[in-house]
Amino acid sequence: MRYKGNEEKWTLAFYTYSHNKYEPSIFDNGDFYGTPEEVFQTSAVYLDD
Repeated sequence: MRYKGNEEKWTLAFYTYSHNKYEPSIFDNGDFYGTPEEVFQTSAVYLDD
């Protein structure tokens, strides 16, 4: 999660062990930017098992 200078404009990236780096991710709305709530909502999908 990275702040981009606007409270409504954050980015999201997931760490990939296959490339040993963070890869940018898109939100459900199809954009690379979203709110903090959208960041947590998007990432929670991967924590729910």
